[in-house]
Amino acid sequence: MRRKAAEQVAREREQERQFRADWAEYRSRRPVPYTDEDAWRDERNAPRPAWTRADRHSTHEVTAARVVDAGGGIQAVIEATELRTLNNVADLDPVILTRAFDNDRRERTRPPVTVNWQRRPRRLTPDPQLLRRRAAGEPLRTLARDYSVAHTTLSRFFARPEISKQLRHTVSQAATSRAAASTPHAPPPQPD
Repeated sequence: MRRKAAEQVAREREQERQFRADWAEYRSRRPVPYTDEDAWRDERNAPRPAWTRADRHSTHEVTAARVVDAGGGIQAVIEATELRTLNNVADLDPVILTRAFDNDRRERTRPPVTVNWQRRPRRLTPDPQLLRRRAAGEPLRTLARDYSVAHTTLSRFFARPEISKQLRHTVSQAATSRAAASTPHAPPPQPD
């Protein structure tokens, strides 16, 4: 999977480099259009950037990318896309899947969240995943449905000083790990 992702990234970089070279050559030899038809023909013959895999993402790949950006791993991708098995998910974009595997690896190496769960609401059985999901921005109503409690119960739970402190810490950890995982790349040049 990592080999496919690396090949895809290298291929897309090469295509972008080729487009920039073609565009520079086109701009240097392009004649000044004299008529509207010449301008139309000139625009029609201009080099176009190649389509990347991200340009052709399916609905499942868009969903998977959103889950991975929130810090989800492979199991979260399977659940969100409803593809049910790893073999079905294997057909998605390799770059997204590589990031999901990286999220899983980071999750395994991350120290466990330490919160005093003794003082908790009666019906709520919190776990470290609850804090991570809330830190990722999941709404209280969605979390309440998954934990079989009212959203107001979760609101009171997250309002406790020790829990809100741990939640802020988890949010900052998630932000730094996302910043470390993202790699900036320049957008392609826009034709004049």
